Amino acid sequence: MAGEAKQTYIQDAEGAANSLATMAAHAELLKEKIAGLITKISDLESGKPWGQAPEYGGAFEKMYHAGAGATFVKENVGIITTETVDGVTVANAALHGAVDLDKEIAGAFKVDGSEAAGKGMTGTLTGISDLNKEQH
Repeated sequence: MAGEAKQTYIQDAEGAANSLATMAAHAELLKEKIAGLITKISDLESGKPWGQAPEYGGAFEKMYHAGAGATFVKENVGIITTETVDGVTVANAALHGAVDLDKEIAGAFKVDGSEAAGKGMTGTLTGISDLNKEQH
């Protein structure tokens, strides 16, 4: 794998960007939904719907709050949305970076049917030529 070149060309960059935008929107909706559910669960818990009787409600409450239990779930369920939003952000940056790099490279080298080097490559070639003149 060491000698294999990887291509950065993205065949449908616009489609990929649209999909990432959709994912980001869904992640934001999920974030709001989870926050609402956590609030609802906390409100329901405060009413102790399992009852006050020690042999039933007390036993349930003890198990419900045992270890990390329900508190752990409520405190950490938001990680799903955070990781999704962060992942979409990274994917978006990678997508745009690859597309921008492809555009720069395409502008630097010859275009099909043209004998002239692109503007970026002309500057590079001039710089190399000037360096060679200085060294000789």
